[in-house]
Amino acid sequence: MIAGLLRRRRAPRNDASLFSLHPGILKALCKIAGKTEELEKLTGSLVVDSSKIRNLLGWKAPLTLEEGVREMVRLDEIASPRLWRGSQ
Repeated sequence: MIAGLLRRRRAPRNDASLFSLHPGILKALCKIAGKTEELEKLTGSLVVDSSKIRNLLGWKAPLTLEEGVREMVRLDEIASPRLWRGSQ
């Protein structure tokens, strides 16, 4: 199921709440509303390609993906040692 946003009718501050909607129903509604491209952007696969900025600006990522994940885990272990070692 895909979670969607629905404005509460009585909410004084335009608060939003989540609700579940079957993907097939969501797809049909988006087709009727002419929003199939937007639905694909929100629910499709995320593919990141940095080649344009690398070529245009000569930019290079300071870390590889693997190095970045290792560093993130290392810093998280320092910041939250109980989560990594269990509560004592």
